Amino acid sequence: MTPMNNQEEHELKKRDLKQSAEQAPAERSQSMQRSEDDADEALQAFLHARDEGPNQC
Repeated sequence: MTPMNNQEEHELKKRDLKQSAEQAPAERSQSMQRSEDDADEALQAFLHARDEGPNQC
């Protein structure tokens, strides 16, 4: 592959971003929901571990 100059690379990245932005809204909201759920789970696990105290290890 021949090395691209920065302008070409920039155009390609811009095009890719635009394409993925057009495809992504449904996927993005799903994955955002998923990461919020994961964050909630992690928070619950942390709070539970904190409440159990250090001597439960």
